[in-house]
Amino acid sequence: AEEKFKEVAEAYDVLSNKEKRRVYDQVGESYKDMGNGGGGGGGGRGGMPGGFTSSSFQGDPNEIFKQFFGAQFNPASSSFDDDDPFASMFGGMGGRGGGGMQFMSGGMPGMGMGGMPGMGGGMPFGGGMQAKRKGPPKEFPLECTLEDLYTGCVKKRKLTRKRVRNGKPVDDSKVVEITVQPGWKNGTKVTFPGESDEVPGQTPGDIIFVLKEAKHPTFTRDGADLVYQPSLPAQSGPVTVPVLNGGSVTIRIASGTASTSIPEKGMPVRKGGKQVGHGDIVVKPK
Repeated sequence: AEEKFKEVAEAYDVLSNKEKRRVYDQVGESYKDMGNGGGGGGGGRGGMPGGFTSSSFQGDPNEIFKQFFGAQFNPASSSFDDDDPFASMFGGMGGRGGGGMQFMSGGMPGMGMGGMPGMGGGMPFGGGMQAKRKGPPKEFPLECTLEDLYTGCVKKRKLTRKRVRNGKPVDDSKVVEITVQPGWKNGTKVTFPGESDEVPGQTPGDIIFVLKEAKHPTFTRDGADLVYQPSLPAQSGPVTVPVLNGGSVTIRIASGTASTSIPEKGMPVRKGGKQVGHGDIVVKPK
């Protein structure tokens, strides 16, 4: 605890001194390795400019910490003399439980530094930079016919959303294109990240289109198969079965047949993002 306390004091000593901070910005952690040799008139010892006179912290950590937090640290007991040393700086929001303290991963806010050495990449400060919360997504239906899903198609949709301009929300619109792939199924989702409404203090959420398969007058989809239910006479005979690509297939169905399949005339089958074949048309006489 005492070592960490000294690290905090050293960090504050550097950051509160304009010249020391400038040197740290130039050389980073290597300022500790720049030695204590003699220097010229314009610099400090070891060639360090502007009076950065030592590679190690020479001040009184307690005094600096007292200036910073308004409390006295006792290294022997690893505790503060005040009941709540953070109250004066953070309005009681911090405390040793860490319930209100925010930790920046990129250094002290406004300092343009990556954090002092040994400080885990940053220093704790209330009100530090935080990632903005992402707004909620919005979902919209994307209606497709079986024909659309058999051949694939491109659908355009106009997005109307709110954008913040000069601190105020304004209406904004854009047209997006959705490339529907052959074989897509009901419920397939297409996401446009960050295209939803923008509000102050949040990053825009996503726009999500959810594929909704329209009812077909001839076929019922069953996975990659298409079920066709013709009305047949009592006697067996030829049956002309339509195909989604615009053609037809004529087959003979014997009386009493429960079902028969026409291979490779159903919906496209996709695996690994690629089309690898087709399902069947399954003919089920009524």
